[in-house]
Amino acid sequence: ERMRVDDTGVGIGTGATVNRALEIAGNNNGGVKANYIRITDTDTSATADNQAGGIEFFTNDVTAGIAASMEVLYAGSGGGGEITFNTAANSSAGVVEAMRIDENGNVGIGTTSPASQDASANNLVISDTAGNGGLTINTPTNAIGAIHFSDGTSGADRYRGIISYGHSDNSMRFHTNTARAMTIDASGNLLVGTTSVINTGKVSVVFAGASGNGISLKTTTASNGSKFISFADSAGTEIGYIEENTSTSVNYSTSSDQ
Repeated sequence: ERMRVDDTGVGIGTGATVNRALEIAGNNNGGVKANYIRITDTDTSATADNQAGGIEFFTNDVTAGIAASMEVLYAGSGGGGEITFNTAANSSAGVVEAMRIDENGNVGIGTTSPASQDASANNLVISDTAGNGGLTINTPTNAIGAIHFSDGTSGADRYRGIISYGHSDNSMRFHTNTARAMTIDASGNLLVGTTSVINTGKVSVVFAGASGNGISLKTTTASNGSKFISFADSAGTEIGYIEENTSTSVNYSTSSDQ
């Protein structure tokens, strides 16, 4: 028996039991594709964005119409293909493309052309031309949300760089070469080389003094008067500064030197 039709549906290769309106059963061992479905387009002169095949999801709720669809489009001559996922706000509005996987595997959400973005970062492109757009990582209040930068598939190579947010203490963490290098805590304090605030400072830096500087400032302007640090009161008025005097010295304004 190759096919069975009963009150449940049509079964191909299922034997006596059919579980869905259409069910195809087969043993794929050895890559024989025994239960695959093929949709063939007979057009021999298709151009880019011509449909090669698709699946539509039709609803009769309130207003009959297509609620969603998936299509394969020609990427151009040569048989390349792209997959689009299309959705509708309601069944009478008509479907609109929501996501595309292009012929190179790049994913575009809200854009039909992820490849139009910079090639060094277009594997996933999120676009919203109507207003603000973004990506949300949602985790529990005692967990961490993170983005890992990997250059391998084992050990520390899987997370050489990390940007993460710890919800338990509401801190943003930045890791380089697997180690935490910088933290912005819940109060907005910047912590470099440490995870704790030093002497109530808004910026805390811990470093090995024998092998480098704590903070280095360089001006690209050759003339005197470049202000390395400016001090202001609560109204934003400058009350002092440290500026370049010559190529070998700096000036301290009177108030900042006190």
